Amino acid sequence: LEGNTSITADLSGFGGAIYNLGFLVVNTSLISNNTAGDPSRKLGYGGGIFNDNILTLTNVTFSGNTAWQGGGLHDQGAVANLSNITFSENSTAINNQSTKMQIINSIVANSTDLNCYGDNPVSLGYNIDDDGSCGFTATGDLTGANPLLEPLADNYGPTLTHALQAASPAIDSANTISCPLIDQRGALRPADGNGDGFRHCDIGAYEMQ
Repeated sequence: LEGNTSITADLSGFGGAIYNLGFLVVNTSLISNNTAGDPSRKLGYGGGIFNDNILTLTNVTFSGNTAWQGGGLHDQGAVANLSNITFSENSTAINNQSTKMQIINSIVANSTDLNCYGDNPVSLGYNIDDDGSCGFTATGDLTGANPLLEPLADNYGPTLTHALQAASPAIDSANTISCPLIDQRGALRPADGNGDGFRHCDIGAYEMQ
């Protein structure tokens, strides 16, 4: 889902790529360069996704999305479960107006504004937040750490991804028990990304092979 725009007559907008009022499941996908509203006029919510009900995301990259609030994801729904997500280069990654968002094994980084607005997502652990705005304090969370992401590129999969640099703290640092069996590209998880002889899942949508 790339290059979409949601804008209304009053220059607001809701869900540049997706506006969810039902039960939405998104797996192994890229959501990039979408826009909601006119952010320069402080209008628009959810450049990538606007969730107003039940949302499950696994192995998804949000990159380069823009909105006044929630460049990547605006959530005000009943349930939002995020696993192995990579947010990078969005105006903001997450605007959470719900107490029901849970996130695990995910990267929230490189936003042009704060990574998180509104209520802090409920961290189930093993997340990276490079500016500390998401309030992650669970087991395995890394706050203020640079995930060392490569630019969005073709890394041998059906969608573009942000690969991990060799020194990334995301490598072999996720909760392997909660990890999906593949990454966004379809590559097998877990892999021995740091070469220490043990296979562990990586944080985010990309698994270093």
